[in-house]
Amino acid sequence: MAKLNKIVRRNPLSRFTQVAPTGGAGFALLADGLDLAYERLEPAAIEEQKRRGMEAGQQAAADQFDVDIEPGAAGTVSSQGQAGNAAWRDAIASIESAGSGDYSAIGPETAKGNRAYGRYQVMDFNIGPWTEKHLGKRMTPQEFLNDREAQDRVFDAEFGANVEKYGSPQEAASVWFTGRPISQGSGAKDILGTSGSDYVSKFNRSLGQRAISADTSGTISTQGKPSITIRTSDGKLQQRLYSPFSGPILQAYNTAAKVAYQAEILEKGTTDLLEISQQFPLDAEGFAGAAKEYVDQIVEAAPSQLKPYIREELEAEATRRVRGVMTEYHRDTQQRANNSSRALVERYSDEYAEAIASGDQGQITAAQSRLDGVLQAREKLPGVAWTEEQSANVFIDSRKAGERLIERQKKQQAADAKEEFGLIIESAKRGLTADNEAILNDPAMTALHPELAQEALAFTVIRDQMPEFLKLTPDQMEEGVRELRGKKITGDLDIKVIDAMDTIAKNSRRAWNEDPVAAAQQAFKNNPPPELPDLTADDPSQFTTALSERVRYMNEEVFAGGYTDTQAYLNKQESEALATALSKDMPPELRAALSAAIVDGAGPAAVRIFDEIDGDRLTQFSGKMMAVGANPVVATEILRGQKIMSEGTVSIPTESTVRDMFNGDFAPAFAGLPGGIEAQADAMMAARAIYANRAGGAELDDAGKEDLMRQSINAALGGSKNKRGHATGGVQTILKNQTLLPVGVSGIDVEAAMQKALTGTAPHKGRGPLSAMGNLGAALFDSTSYELDPEVWAEASDQGTPTLGGIPTIGGVIPKRLIDGGNVRLIAAGQQGYRMEVTIGSGTYDATDANGKLFFFDLNKLMEAAIAPNAPRGSWWMPGSPTPDRAPQT
Repeated sequence: MAKLNKIVRRNPLSRFTQVAPTGGAGFALLADGLDLAYERLEPAAIEEQKRRGMEAGQQAAADQFDVDIEPGAAGTVSSQGQAGNAAWRDAIASIESAGSGDYSAIGPETAKGNRAYGRYQVMDFNIGPWTEKHLGKRMTPQEFLNDREAQDRVFDAEFGANVEKYGSPQEAASVWFTGRPISQGSGAKDILGTSGSDYVSKFNRSLGQRAISADTSGTISTQGKPSITIRTSDGKLQQRLYSPFSGPILQAYNTAAKVAYQAEILEKGTTDLLEISQQFPLDAEGFAGAAKEYVDQIVEAAPSQLKPYIREELEAEATRRVRGVMTEYHRDTQQRANNSSRALVERYSDEYAEAIASGDQGQITAAQSRLDGVLQAREKLPGVAWTEEQSANVFIDSRKAGERLIERQKKQQAADAKEEFGLIIESAKRGLTADNEAILNDPAMTALHPELAQEALAFTVIRDQMPEFLKLTPDQMEEGVRELRGKKITGDLDIKVIDAMDTIAKNSRRAWNEDPVAAAQQAFKNNPPPELPDLTADDPSQFTTALSERVRYMNEEVFAGGYTDTQAYLNKQESEALATALSKDMPPELRAALSAAIVDGAGPAAVRIFDEIDGDRLTQFSGKMMAVGANPVVATEILRGQKIMSEGTVSIPTESTVRDMFNGDFAPAFAGLPGGIEAQADAMMAARAIYANRAGGAELDDAGKEDLMRQSINAALGGSKNKRGHATGGVQTILKNQTLLPVGVSGIDVEAAMQKALTGTAPHKGRGPLSAMGNLGAALFDSTSYELDPEVWAEASDQGTPTLGGIPTIGGVIPKRLIDGGNVRLIAAGQQGYRMEVTIGSGTYDATDANGKLFFFDLNKLMEAAIAPNAPRGSWWMPGSPTPDRAPQT
């Protein structure tokens, strides 16, 4: 037996003398040198080879799956520093901005409207916080784009922090792209379709790491060198990962590669199996087949030495996952059964409660049986643990729910009945019949609201047995109620009927006063007011004709019938429509044309209609002027001037200037006119508009401006001239006093008529005691007295002949000196016509009638009686005065 020497580690080259004695001493010296170097370098070299072997094994696994695995993921830690930062910068930039601008690159817009900026494509919403965090100041995307150093520093800080946090630059690259590490972000994709795993692969390739692939022999090779082949004692050839003579350093490398490869294969395989199982939810058999096929493919590609271990581990994992899928299937089935049972319990509980609320015993029994059946089945359902006590609670809750339903039904029924009774009442008030009046004969319904039901019955009695009552005027209705209250009451229904009649009377008066047209449409269903078509400039004739019929109808059927004192010719909707058609935004010529159509149809009543059209005040004013016979040209001037003022193309006197001029030259004519402040303000607005239209582009001196303003004011007050050249309307001098005259009335004619009415035909010459009193008056005032013309005054007023209250004159006698001296002033009194004041010394006295009441007269009638039966009639409304409550009935 041969002697065995002690086995010690020797460098393979130290035995070279056994095979090559020639020159052996030289190789021996080399071997001894290597031994010395080995002893010094072995610890560090082994660690370095372990690290490199680990990376090679990881890359081999990655190549097998056609993905990149980051080096060091199995536990090694790479060194980091400036060299790493530069490499990471270039690797990320090669993916993000290479070829698209580098530091100036701007990424595409995302679905949420964001963009990435710069060499490393930092999202815009991160730029502010990151620059503030790492640079000490908050930068905008554009500032960041223009600062290369800022981009590098921010990238180094953020990317380096992720390397530190997640353990490798590959994990940091995944976080940079997806915001998550590789295990969570590998499947995420951006708007260009790049996935997280694609991104990390590109990052690795850019870093220039060595590729390690599985060769056809099934062994791991490195740096392109072939693996080692040995022959065993039975004569067979086998592959080895390293040479038996390679020494511990190379063994450490290959062992590390083997461990890293196995770890990566198993980790990726476990992840893939989980993903595959998710493609077969609740299908254990389908997953088992897919898992087997997958494991076979992985094992087939693995090195032969590792195949058994990899198969064992992956099949074990697949088996665990199959059990998990089956467990999930059972759990899902059980949960579905539980959900179905719970849903049926809820449904049948509701049906049982509804059956109880219906009161139908047959429905109650059937619903109870269904609920009991499903509860018994639920008690036997595996995994639910439902008890009999819980089933009993379900029945208790259902009965309570049924009772609540009954209460809700009662409340709803009561609410419905109240609404129905209210509808019956409102319908009966208008002479209409409601659909469900049969409930008045239903004791169950009337018992819910007995008072309201009796009230509804009373209104139907009035409608059916006293239909004419609904057509009476409010005054007639109230008289009828008073008569019934004076009669003997025979029962509660009588009281309700009388109360209902009283309610109808009050509502009727309110309706007639608020909207006479709408009230007429309700009261006179067989003869309602004529409908008004839309007013258009293309064909205003239809509207004009219809408005004329409306005015006639309202005058004859409503106002003359005594239904209301509110003289209105439009309902609310019609007023609003006309206000829109005549709005300030419409062209002046169009507004003038439409206003003329209203005047043509309504005549004098158009003054009231324009007041009903609650729109632009100047449009209303100009329309009312046309309605009382003013020159349509002046009305158009007002509207054109309004447009000119809004454009600011003409300089016009201020409101205060116009007001001062009015107070100095025109205000005396308005002294004593009731309620004229707002009306005068409208007239002043119109005067400024007329001034704007007439001034045009003319250059006027101060005197010219004042004269034009006075003309404009008088025109706004209705001043004009007739064909004889006489001044008409506006403010004129009558009896030596400023007087506001109706539109179209000549001042000369008014002066003549007043002289005739006040002075009669001859000086007064009395006899006897009366003459003595008359002569006393003449002596007192040093003047001859005139006798008033009684026939003229009888035509002009129903108050007889005017007298001077408190002055010792005989009825019908006014001293001449007062008339000729301007002491008698004619005062416009609005819708009551005119009255007179007489100034004697420091006192002013009103003309009164024989009873001491203010004396009013109709100027038009006085002129007809005094100077001519066919004297031109003045307007019933004067610009600058309030609109009278009633228009002439024409």
